Amino acid sequence: MPFRTQCLEILAVTFLITGCGTTAGSALPLPTHAMTPVTASSSKTPSPTMTNRSMMRVTPAMAAHASMTAIDFTNRQRGWIAGSDQIWRTTDGGTQWSSVYAGPANFSGIQFAGPKTGWVWSHHTIMGTTDGGRTWNRLDKEPQNIITIDMVSLQNGYAVFGNTSEALTLYVTHDAGRQWKRLASPFTPLTVAFVTPQKGWAVSHRQVWKTVDGGKVWTPSDTFASPLPMAARIRLGGTHTVWVMLVGGSGMTQTSYTVLSHTTGQGWTVRAAKSTAGAGPAPDANSSASDGPGLAPGPLVAVHRDIAYLAGESPSTGFGATSIWSTHNQGAVWTQNPPIYGLNGIPGPRSLSFATARVGWLVTGTDNTQVFQTLDSGATWHQIFPPSPAPVQSVTFVNTNLAYGLGEPGHPNTVLISHDGGRHWSKIGRLTTTRGWQTDTSRPSIAFTSSESGWVVRNNHLWHSQDGGSQWSLVTLPHLTSLDVLDFVAFVGRDGVVGSPNSHRSWWTTNGGTQWHYAQNQNTRQTLATVNTAINHEANRLGQPLRFAGSHGQVLWIVFENETWALSKNYGAAWTTHRFPSNISSLIGNLSFVNAQDGWFETDAGTLFATTNGGRSWHPVYSGATSGTGIP
Repeated sequence: MPFRTQCLEILAVTFLITGCGTTAGSALPLPTHAMTPVTASSSKTPSPTMTNRSMMRVTPAMAAHASMTAIDFTNRQRGWIAGSDQIWRTTDGGTQWSSVYAGPANFSGIQFAGPKTGWVWSHHTIMGTTDGGRTWNRLDKEPQNIITIDMVSLQNGYAVFGNTSEALTLYVTHDAGRQWKRLASPFTPLTVAFVTPQKGWAVSHRQVWKTVDGGKVWTPSDTFASPLPMAARIRLGGTHTVWVMLVGGSGMTQTSYTVLSHTTGQGWTVRAAKSTAGAGPAPDANSSASDGPGLAPGPLVAVHRDIAYLAGESPSTGFGATSIWSTHNQGAVWTQNPPIYGLNGIPGPRSLSFATARVGWLVTGTDNTQVFQTLDSGATWHQIFPPSPAPVQSVTFVNTNLAYGLGEPGHPNTVLISHDGGRHWSKIGRLTTTRGWQTDTSRPSIAFTSSESGWVVRNNHLWHSQDGGSQWSLVTLPHLTSLDVLDFVAFVGRDGVVGSPNSHRSWWTTNGGTQWHYAQNQNTRQTLATVNTAINHEANRLGQPLRFAGSHGQVLWIVFENETWALSKNYGAAWTTHRFPSNISSLIGNLSFVNAQDGWFETDAGTLFATTNGGRSWHPVYSGATSGTGIP
């Protein structure tokens, strides 16, 4: 995004705090020697003062094990992301990335002033580049804890350093971050942002402050009503508009927040607020304030005085918990875009960047990295890296190579196909439903009984394909109503069941789906055990509640509620019982065998495992379906 609208922030102590800057001045060469530290500590080990790295291509396998948290695009083609021990660069809009730095630093902020000069920082480290990221120079030796940095020009910048909320202090640099000088203020700062080297804003626990002389004199601009914020972020939409996010209390995976805006000549206005039962009321906002997305604050990005983007998260709701709203009239009205399907949260407040009013990028993933792009002001998002998205919801295998999956990140109704045992995926079809997707569960929702015939449950409807997943048609189920919740489909030979394990309505077939029958007052597990005698006998013998079952030829398998499972190689004549690997903490979302030896299971967290010895051992095929990564 443009340099002025970039905001820099870091997670420190218990704060999520940001600042902003603007372009001015000419390029300043960055030094290759260690800079004068703000403080010294003999217990800290200085990192190298310069790091060179060849432009190594980032592969999907590398992305599967990388945690990137901050993103910055300076135009539609050129961007950078930074995170745990790495910095990557793209010159094609984000479809391909090169690693330009690797070293021991947990980066949380990155800001570029054009194509060559930029800064990146972690809790204790600031580095700079003047050659587009090919060479990085250590600009500090042992600074204080970095809360937020705002480079207002190529030479001038402001920061908040400190170890605790009571010891936070403003600092200023006039030499591109080589040396930092303490700046006196009549308040304890949470965050700072400057629109020019002289004009800036800061937020304390009780007020928003303004200066027009480089921080020599500060005057209060707004005083908060109760409850007071715990942290704050600032975004500057040009020279006359200021956006402030106040972060409130937290509880039950919820965090209250409030978004304010101010334009020259006008006062402060509450633009969005989120109060929750777990986190309490939003800071400085009354109960009539407009709602905000999610149940916790995500990134806030200002493109210019009227256009801004606000993300909200609901961490406990799983896939599709992130919504990004947009406004084109300074928050008077928000376009409430639906949640982005397949995202299980975003890694931090610096994970969103816009180069224009319509084109933006989102970096996601906590244990893996994926990059999403929007071309329509956030209305839709699609994964551009890694380039081979894996299924989000469910997978089913037909043979050792051919597999089908449901749900592409960003697009819940896409059907995917793999021709290499689930390592890589491509789109093959799309359900023609117009209803919004519902919350997914860790249950099988796609089942192919042959390479041509497949079944999908989505949006309270059953779909059938007879051409290998390219075309899908709705199946009319008797007595189906809009109040039913279809989220489960399973076949054992020609015996099939659809419905919801949590309801007492299900539908069954004994002729491969030619005719479906209604089973009132009976859930899908009961129905599945009833229509297939082999499954019924083994479930009763073990005395375990049935979770789901499936078959491929003579091979049958059952998954029970306690996460044990049973396998038969001769259609139920004999069974062996197993446990899934002890290091698997997620629920099993699906299990699929194509013969007595080759099988796969997928967890509800989206990790696909395979076995080649009948389940005695398992190895990962990809880690995190929502990461969209295959193992090359």
